[in-house]
Amino acid sequence: MSQCVAIPGVSDLTTRLLETDPEKYGQTLKDLATWGNGNHAVSEKLNEEPYETWHSNHLFALSRLVGTLNSEAQNREEYPVDSFYGSQNVGGIPTSQAIDLLKMMLNAGGDITRKDYYGKNVLEYLKKGHQESLFYRTGNEEYTRFVEKIYPCEEGIPPE
Repeated sequence: MSQCVAIPGVSDLTTRLLETDPEKYGQTLKDLATWGNGNHAVSEKLNEEPYETWHSNHLFALSRLVGTLNSEAQNREEYPVDSFYGSQNVGGIPTSQAIDLLKMMLNAGGDITRKDYYGKNVLEYLKKGHQESLFYRTGNEEYTRFVEKIYPCEEGIPPE
């Protein structure tokens, strides 16, 4: 008896999945790159800008999840779970995993230069988030340095 393996569709690649299960998100992106239905569709998906992420594409949304959510934003009386993007991942995505995900996203056609609803780019957010956002994260300095090295990455392939 043979086993069937479910191959994910592009619609399975969501910023919600990135927030709640970054490992599964990474595997989904890897599977789509290997078995998916075209790089253009994956690139379009990575560059969508959902309302829930302050109109940030997937690369920017990832950057909003690296590090630990600041203690003020962890106040569940004032900011209940699911009241903002990132609330379901207080501890954040570990730096090494985030860098791997970012590389995969860039290689699949994600645009690191896209801006969010407020006209900020990812580097501005990472460097000034504590001054401009209630939902900034701490402990993401190594990730920020990596983004500084590759922003903007004109070739689309980040350095190793």
